[in-house]
Amino acid sequence: MTLRKALDMIARLRPALRAPIVLFTYANPVVRMEARSFARAAADAGVDGVLILDRTTRDQRKQAMRALREAGTGSPPLG
Repeated sequence: MTLRKALDMIARLRPALRAPIVLFTYANPVVRMEARSFARAAADAGVDGVLILDRTTRDQRKQAMRALREAGTGSPPLG
């Protein structure tokens, strides 16, 4: 399963789901897709939040969080 395929699947299923959708992913697919493109695609698919599970550089993390906020998708607080 690729990140793009997961987003396509979410987009197809989203209209039938009432629960929030939080996407769990690793940083590499987001970086390869480019943070803004990923954020737009996630928001368009109906993703409510994103958790990036591995360590990223501070710059990568800031770029991803900024792109997600701008696209109207967030990262849920943990802890």
